[in-house]
Amino acid sequence: MDYTFFIPAADFTFETFDEVASNTEIVAEEAFGVDAIDYLGVDGEIHQYFSAGFETNPEDETFNDNLGFQFEVEGPKEAFKTGSVIYQWATYAKSDDFTTNPTSIGCVTKYGDPYVSEVQTFSGTTSMGSNST
Repeated sequence: MDYTFFIPAADFTFETFDEVASNTEIVAEEAFGVDAIDYLGVDGEIHQYFSAGFETNPEDETFNDNLGFQFEVEGPKEAFKTGSVIYQWATYAKSDDFTTNPTSIGCVTKYGDPYVSEVQTFSGTTSMGSNST
């Protein structure tokens, strides 16, 4: 079977690569699956993958540390319609500070167009849930 894909031209120019020493550490990795019939009314399983980590520069204490999140979802073709929105999120809090409110980070992706994505952050008083406003 042959597949044809259209990949639009990149809308950016490359900048000079500035090599910076960094340490990357993955601090959380989770994966789970659900039955698609329960949530979307189609046969098959939906699998979600999540990872979080940070990057630091051991040679420069003025270097900005980076906190990163990666969201992935896989499922049967019938589960995702072109133009539908896939929303995934994670809520995190400082493990040693119970007075600071948690923060949620969400990833909004329009299925069928990988260039239409958005990252959203929310500060709240509790963990974000599927019915949060």
